[in-house]
Amino acid sequence: MSSRLARFAAITALAFVLSRLLGLVRDQVIAWRFGDTNQFDAYVLAFQIPDTLFILVSGGALGTAFIPVFTGLLHSGDEEAAWRMAYGVMVVLGAGLVALIAVTWIFAPALMAEGLARRDAPETRTLATGLMRVLLFSPLLLAMGSIATAILQSFDQFGVAAFAPAAYNVGIIGGALFIAPLFPDGYGMYGVATGVLVGTFFFLALQLPLTLRLGLRRFSTAPLRDPNVRTTLRLLFPRILGQSAIQISTLITFFLAAGLAENGPTAYRLAFTLFVLPVGLFATSVGTVAFPSMSREAEEADTATFSYLLRRSMRAILFFVLPGSVGLALLRLPITKLIYQHGEFSAQGTELTANTLAYFCLGMWAYALLDIVPRAFYAMQDTRTPVLIALGVVVLDVALSFLLGRLIGLGGLALAFAIASMVQVIALLFALNHRTGFTLDPNTLRFGLKAAAATMVMAATVLLAGPLWRGYQTLGTVELLLRLGAVISAAAAIYLLVSLLLKQEEVGTLRRIVRR
Repeated sequence: MSSRLARFAAITALAFVLSRLLGLVRDQVIAWRFGDTNQFDAYVLAFQIPDTLFILVSGGALGTAFIPVFTGLLHSGDEEAAWRMAYGVMVVLGAGLVALIAVTWIFAPALMAEGLARRDAPETRTLATGLMRVLLFSPLLLAMGSIATAILQSFDQFGVAAFAPAAYNVGIIGGALFIAPLFPDGYGMYGVATGVLVGTFFFLALQLPLTLRLGLRRFSTAPLRDPNVRTTLRLLFPRILGQSAIQISTLITFFLAAGLAENGPTAYRLAFTLFVLPVGLFATSVGTVAFPSMSREAEEADTATFSYLLRRSMRAILFFVLPGSVGLALLRLPITKLIYQHGEFSAQGTELTANTLAYFCLGMWAYALLDIVPRAFYAMQDTRTPVLIALGVVVLDVALSFLLGRLIGLGGLALAFAIASMVQVIALLFALNHRTGFTLDPNTLRFGLKAAAATMVMAATVLLAGPLWRGYQTLGTVELLLRLGAVISAAAAIYLLVSLLLKQEEVGTLRRIVRR
């Protein structure tokens, strides 16, 4: 990774650290106030439909379709066309979301009672329906904020865009702490849902001023007549199709989780939150920063530089995610207890969440690479290939979820997710090789062997430090925090030391970032 990209990645990583930590605090506060109860289950289930609407219209798909077209227009010098396209996309997606929100509001009871929450108690279904109707307003603000994020990233303005999600989490935390107590017993989750709306408003509001200063403005032309808007929507449609399939798989997963264990949706959601922490810290930050540069190299048809950026980005991700996944799997029980087991959250909830997390960790390396490998196709304005692969993987995920859920329980759903992620990233690399000739060169393969060796030494360090953390259930919060901090610090130091002795280039890059 170049020093410029590394600097941007460091800034973005810092923002992701803040956002992910706030995400953990958010779930900690909700778990502390409501515990692993039907209220938390209702909140988790209510979130799924608004999330689906957001993903249907924009979601994670938006930037990958928007940025290549927008940066291409800027690169060609036609700035007015770029801004006209940006405004047109906002209008079209906003109108589509408003229509979907209205229809979903009307059919909300049926969606819960006959679908997602059918396996839950009647009071859970009723609460989930009401919460969903409140949360339905959030996708519109999130979609507009996502367009602002894509614009800022196209101008290499990563700071504001990266820190905006933190405001979203602050809103939810405020809702749980200060608004929820205003509601009667049994209805406190409406305060959390209100906090979600506050957070989504600030997610947009923080990014909008800089976006307007850069040049975003209103145009009077009909958006769908703009060929660049149509190009963006054409690129977006396959991504929406793929994301929709993934979201349907997620809905099925939560439906199955409700029947596999008491408070299964809550445990699955909390385990996934812990799982994505290292992914968001390292993989998402690298992928976010590298994508605009990859788009520019693809626009200039510089295959060598394009492949170099992709390889270095993959290496940077794996350098941190490999030891992170192993360490999180080994320390899953004390970490889960430290983070969630407070207030109304039970020891049984800790064990169920931690055991689910262990299965997720098996596929962390693959899930992390899915933050960068599909972007190689999007940078070439090819959204079709990743979507076709994703559709096949979704079918595999659903089939494995039914099978492994019966054999293993809730952890089987996480294992199905991990296996599907591995299959997806391997299929994408084969497709990329067929498309561009991209290969994992000998340097990358040597890097992988060295990273695996350093990770094994790190894992041995964690196991040798077992007496410090194995009695985690009898330890107070402060003592457990200090002991885990010592173990994790020692393991990280050993990993970096072994990597330095093995002459891993990523250690040098990390040192340069720290010095700056």
